[in-house]
Amino acid sequence: MRKPFLILATLGVVAISAAPPAKADLIGAQVSYKDLFPDTSTVAFSIGPQTISSSTSIVDPFSELITTFTSTEIIITAEAGGFAKAAFNGPQYLFSGVTISGVSIDPASAAGFFATVPTFTANQISVNFGDGVSVTPFSTLILDVTSTSAVPEPASLALLVTGLLGLPILRRIRRRKNASHLV
Repeated sequence: MRKPFLILATLGVVAISAAPPAKADLIGAQVSYKDLFPDTSTVAFSIGPQTISSSTSIVDPFSELITTFTSTEIIITAEAGGFAKAAFNGPQYLFSGVTISGVSIDPASAAGFFATVPTFTANQISVNFGDGVSVTPFSTLILDVTSTSAVPEPASLALLVTGLLGLPILRRIRRRKNASHLV
């Protein structure tokens, strides 16, 4: 009698554990912004948490940077053409609601930015222009961001819900079998 239940439970656990994590995008995540200069412990400018949408822009008057977001990119536009040499000079983005798994410079970025190396952790991306990066005003640095979300895939959730909804049906079938054996 327990065999159908065990089979359903085992299939549900296998399906959920085998499902890859859902690809997430930056839209809908929360981001806080800091402009760090002249080192990582000095905040020159900051903006508190805000939800990223397709129209989110962060304007940093200190470093004259404008940051815009797409689902998989952070586009940093430098209004001025250069950055002062320092131990650290640049933006830091702190995320919640998304896990960063990779960051790379998009080839469509302005040539002057290719010496820049973005660093990241699971919830933070930092870009250091402290080597004295010099670019044409209004040049862009495009960061391609790979991220995942802790939210299960819709297919995994559907499978779990279907399994849970099937349990009462399985009980009803079992009761009918038991009742027919007694007669």
